[in-house]
Amino acid sequence: MTLHWTLISFLMWVEIGCFLFLCLPLPTSIRHKLAKVVTNSTGIEHVKKGGAAIFVMISILFLDSIREMNKMSTELSHHHHDTLGAETQLHMRLFRSQRNAYISGFTMLLLLVLNRYVSMMLELGNVLVIQAQAKSQQKEYERVLDDCTKNEKTAAAATSELEAVKAKLDKADRAFENLKKQSEGTTREYMRLIDEHAKLQAKFEHSDEAKKDK
Repeated sequence: MTLHWTLISFLMWVEIGCFLFLCLPLPTSIRHKLAKVVTNSTGIEHVKKGGAAIFVMISILFLDSIREMNKMSTELSHHHHDTLGAETQLHMRLFRSQRNAYISGFTMLLLLVLNRYVSMMLELGNVLVIQAQAKSQQKEYERVLDDCTKNEKTAAAATSELEAVKAKLDKADRAFENLKKQSEGTTREYMRLIDEHAKLQAKFEHSDEAKKDK
């Protein structure tokens, strides 16, 4: 096996390992963390571009191996070799072309599957980010709603206190009016008593003068 087919075979086994790992029944929390890591990774776009370039190169090798396989099949079906070695050589070349076609085809298939899986993980990561933002906005809305409710309760309590103070003021005004009326009555009574006292005093003085004249 040449170097490039050895590298492709190694890549295929790496892809198989990644695929089997992703097929494991991992907990949801680990899958979410893995999706966040993939989403927040700055090199994921470079990985996708590299994967696309590798896919193109493997596609070329796949088409070449298919061409070689068809060529060997045609030679085996239309030509009869006298020597066993030549026929064996053709079978070996056909086997290598078939092996290379299977390796490259399976590698391309796994590349497509892994690329789709990474895309789904990116979408899941975006959904998780949106969900986290929605939860944050919901908590903020609930906090604002609680503040509004507290403010309404405070306003209601302040209104009740204001009504109570207003009632006390009205009661104090009524008490003041009553005291004012009582004070005015007392003053009038006092002035009447002063007038009576003045009259009595004048009467007594007039009586005393009359007695002195006699």
